[in-house]
Amino acid sequence: MKLFKLATTAALALGLSLGSVAPAFAEGKNVTIGDLLGIIDKSNKKKNKKVAQDSACFLYQHANFKGDELRIPPNTNPISLGKFNDRASSAKTTGTCSMVMYQHSNYKGSTRGVLGKDSGGWGIFNDSASSAKCSC
Repeated sequence: MKLFKLATTAALALGLSLGSVAPAFAEGKNVTIGDLLGIIDKSNKKKNKKVAQDSACFLYQHANFKGDELRIPPNTNPISLGKFNDRASSAKTTGTCSMVMYQHSNYKGSTRGVLGKDSGGWGIFNDSASSAKCSC
């Protein structure tokens, strides 16, 4: 019973519904943290398939969402922003997405996070993003 309570508490702490872990308990086996992480991975893959088509991260050439636009699809992590390198001055995310921009390629250097709209005023980060991670 103690193991069940511990595994149930861990499952809830990891954001799992009890319904998603019940089959493992029903089989009568000991449920490990690895089992719970595997359930999370499967759950996340299902969620990722359900991400709305309009969910994405966007970079804009100028402040206030003006100029050229770069759309970064959900759950995409471009190592380099290509021709948009060092050109972003505003950004926004839609749906459940959040974005971290990096000063250098390969996710190195200073970072700036975006959740929702960030219309500019980035100071030294203006025109210096070279890679980004878009998570939804």
